[in-house]
Amino acid sequence: MFLVILFNACLRLCHYPTQWKLAQIVMILKPGKQIEEVSSYRPISLLPLIGKLFERVILNRLRPHLDTILPEHQFGFRQKHATIEQIHRLTDTISHVLETKKYCSAVFLDISQAFDRVWHDGLLFKIKKYLPHSFYFIMKRYLSERCFEVKLNNITSDLYKIRSGVPQGSILGPVLYLIFTADIPTDNKTFIATYADDTAIMSVHENAAISSSNLQKHITEVEKWMKTWRIKANQSKSAHVTFTLRKGDCPPITLNGEQIPHSDAAKYLGMHLDRRLTWKKHIWSKRKCLGTKLREMYWLIGGKSQLNNESKMAIYKSILKPVWTYGIELWGTASNSNIEILERFQTKAIRSMFNIPKCIQKKYILQDLRLKTIKQEIAIRSLSYQLKLAKHVNTLASELSVLKMSTFVSNKVYLRGILLHYFHKKSAAEAHKILAETYGDNALSDITCRDWFRHFKNNNLEFEDKKCSGGPKKFENEKLAKLLYQDRYQMLPGLGKTLQVNESTVSKCLKVLGMIQKQGHSVPYELRDIEWCFLTCELLLQR
Repeated sequence: MFLVILFNACLRLCHYPTQWKLAQIVMILKPGKQIEEVSSYRPISLLPLIGKLFERVILNRLRPHLDTILPEHQFGFRQKHATIEQIHRLTDTISHVLETKKYCSAVFLDISQAFDRVWHDGLLFKIKKYLPHSFYFIMKRYLSERCFEVKLNNITSDLYKIRSGVPQGSILGPVLYLIFTADIPTDNKTFIATYADDTAIMSVHENAAISSSNLQKHITEVEKWMKTWRIKANQSKSAHVTFTLRKGDCPPITLNGEQIPHSDAAKYLGMHLDRRLTWKKHIWSKRKCLGTKLREMYWLIGGKSQLNNESKMAIYKSILKPVWTYGIELWGTASNSNIEILERFQTKAIRSMFNIPKCIQKKYILQDLRLKTIKQEIAIRSLSYQLKLAKHVNTLASELSVLKMSTFVSNKVYLRGILLHYFHKKSAAEAHKILAETYGDNALSDITCRDWFRHFKNNNLEFEDKKCSGGPKKFENEKLAKLLYQDRYQMLPGLGKTLQVNESTVSKCLKVLGMIQKQGHSVPYELRDIEWCFLTCELLLQR
């Protein structure tokens, strides 16, 4: 109750207490770095907890205004927005370029100390311009008179004033940065994607020179905007990539009078985008990362570890698996040879963790451990992702969904994938209701949904129907007729083995020939009275 009274008073008076502005910087040594070097430490800012609670209250009141301020291409620190959707926007454009054999000149900008160099006066100017005055006054108090102290080995430094940047480790800091950069220039001839300070600008054209020319014009406008608002870009760490299937590169791009280095691939939001979007570099980087993590933890999850199997599997799913599942909705389009790289790692890691001999097939290992193959993970997560995209609040993301109900035609495999997506979350009846509302009552019956839920419960994750041999073929019928002419006392298993088909196929062939197995030998399918007499006499004589 005391906090409610305190926070309401602060909001009413547009006041932010000075005691909540003190940041204590704790120096954390980076792994494998020298203790004596200052650059070996990572500064972590710690703020008072009560101040963070008040920031959360302010943020909740600020959120309704953000949708009108922030551009659609900004996906960072926004509700119901994720990195994958922003990367998908890039890959969708690149895929279109590769399909149409055009040129895509792309620049990935590196902003130097983006959050630490925010100009306070410029930020307050934009807050006053875009937000109600009450927010301006409280943000003015929030940013002013901030200070920090450094603590290392129980030794604390003097207090120093903070004259720029949004508070590190704060709740409002990322949102204030988004407001500060909301008016970044855009151009109709280019494509821009931003996630906080990670910025990518692309230009597509059939001519490489025109593609770079359009991009250079946009970069020049961004450069002027940066100078106005005291934002600095590091051109040496930025990257210029040409995405195309054609030979040659797009002409170079300059920033601040210097040429941006050209590269065959760029890393954006944790994913490597190569020139032809093969995902090979990304998959190999994940494979190396997985190998390093497995070696570091082998003492804990290795075959000789005393840890029980349930704990080992929990560690694998929480630490190793997220490394390769990140972005699987996008890199899942890679070739089978590249996907097999991670498939082999998963099998190798599981064998070494549980001391499984090589004579046991991979499919039985995965079934026993209730794990999915990489391709099964790709199918399930991609379907889940498409369902999410179809209902996305941002039109730039929802346009990426392939689930256009006017043109999309569902099939059995797709619907079964959706059922598997809902298997751990909803009942069969609830899943059927969702499918019926989305695709119509005739898409899938309730009984079929229940049957597939039973399949999944038995760890049967195959979506495809098993290929059947089909009906009896003509040559099989003729061959069967010859065999029966030679000896009509042959049994079904023997006939199937001779013809290299199953017993059901032999039985179907017999029906086609008008025969059926009776008393251990083949007889006409419809016996007349006299034939019954002959058959009975023959059986009695045999006895």
